[in-house]
Amino acid sequence: MNLNADAPITADNRQYHLHTQQGDLSPLCLLVGDPARATLVAEEFLEHSRLVGDHRGFKSYTGRYQDKLVSVVTTGIGSPSLCTVVPEAYDSGARLFIRVGTCGSLIPASQLGDVIIVNRALRFEGASLNYAPAEFPAAADPRIVAALTLSATRLHPGRYFVGTEATTDCFREGQGRPNTEGILTDRAAANYRKAVGEGAACFSMEASALFVWCATHFNGIPCGAINAVIGNRITNVWGVEGEREVIAIALEAICTLRDLV
Repeated sequence: MNLNADAPITADNRQYHLHTQQGDLSPLCLLVGDPARATLVAEEFLEHSRLVGDHRGFKSYTGRYQDKLVSVVTTGIGSPSLCTVVPEAYDSGARLFIRVGTCGSLIPASQLGDVIIVNRALRFEGASLNYAPAEFPAAADPRIVAALTLSATRLHPGRYFVGTEATTDCFREGQGRPNTEGILTDRAAANYRKAVGEGAACFSMEASALFVWCATHFNGIPCGAINAVIGNRITNVWGVEGEREVIAIALEAICTLRDLV
């Protein structure tokens, strides 16, 4: 085999980072940041799941949910990592992506464990500039937004919102938090004001890059995102809740979307 630095793979024809290969992943693919969440999906939600890739913390599993073949792939934290993983997932068989993550809510009425379905994203990150200029919109596939909303209505009634994610490069200052010295810098405060001023429902770190990558490749790849609220940035409460709820909502939704791929 002639290995090519323009398209790095391993000597045994696996993707360089994921260590998956063509056919390992289902066309229906969930994306999670945390490898432990990928394992949670595989062990608690999928039947007959198998680990198809495990390298550099990127765990990938394929199994069955409601008789549909579904995969879950770890992206790591942030848009640069996601933009490394998603092309490799596509080359391994994935054709529809739903990110299942967490967020800091900017909706005053939201509670810990609520759900925010992302319909569009503000591009406060730089990775997506590799694919389209800053004015290019970052939007979820409306069919996926509708499927997630219907699923949330059934599984988490009264506990979900649909809105805009402000996708940032940085978890602290990029989302308007004080730095490690306890100082709220002018730039951090400006990031927070801009997100609120543009009507963002939450902060997170991946959706806009996913939406732009999918929109600019292969004539458009269906994609969406759903986040569990683990912090409210208006009321300043924090607690990791809702992880299993967003997984269940995403799985039920993705199984209705088979016709898109």
